Amino acid sequence: MRKYLKSFLSTALILSIIFLVACSNQITKDEDVRTKYIGDNSKVSQIASSLPYPEDIKYVSIEIQSKTEPYELKVFVKNDNKSSTDLKKCANQAFERIENMGIISFYDKDDNKLIESFERDKQ
Repeated sequence: MRKYLKSFLSTALILSIIFLVACSNQITKDEDVRTKYIGDNSKVSQIASSLPYPEDIKYVSIEIQSKTEPYELKVFVKNDNKSSTDLKKCANQAFERIENMGIISFYDKDDNKLIESFERDKQ
């Protein structure tokens, strides 16, 4: 019985270590995701979901306008506070990671009202 318990605990420990290493690598990968083009939906979605939102803001979805310049990323969020929140840090990071994005706008998903909008050249 002790032999099986020892074997089980060793296996559980090894699997836990593998899981933790895999999770920590994923966090680094999300932060390193970049794209030249706002039209790359999967990368842009991954970038938008990993931005450093304030505590009372939760990412919901995106909408991309890439037909005419300036290209715009509309980010829909759940705003629990229902007040204007400084999203400049999120915008700055998005501009760094999406090269040809000209505008990023944050909207409250519940009522589709604009929370804040930023232009690349007017920050």
